Amino acid sequence: THNTIAGQLAIRTQCHGYNVTYTQGTRSLECALLDAVMQLEEGVITNALVGCHDETTPLFAELIYRLTGKQLPVGVSSVAAVLTTSPDNSLFELKELTLPCGT
Repeated sequence: THNTIAGQLAIRTQCHGYNVTYTQGTRSLECALLDAVMQLEEGVITNALVGCHDETTPLFAELIYRLTGKQLPVGVSSVAAVLTTSPDNSLFELKELTLPCGT
């Protein structure tokens, strides 16, 4: 299911706090980042692990093609970042996060 990776990470690290998985297609990473930034700004948390994993299988691509007539690339991609309110060892700074209009 869509939350398998996040659930396994939480179990292995014994993280019993807030753990949510977004499944909004191309907007999932944006939603996860926005959620984490809002919690950091409100002081609810001081660190957040935000990740994105996307997998398109040949069967899924074939079904989409049959339904829409559009060809999808088949592949897997992943990215993860730790957001923190303690920037001492940071590699980059998130200056601004905006979502497209209509979301």
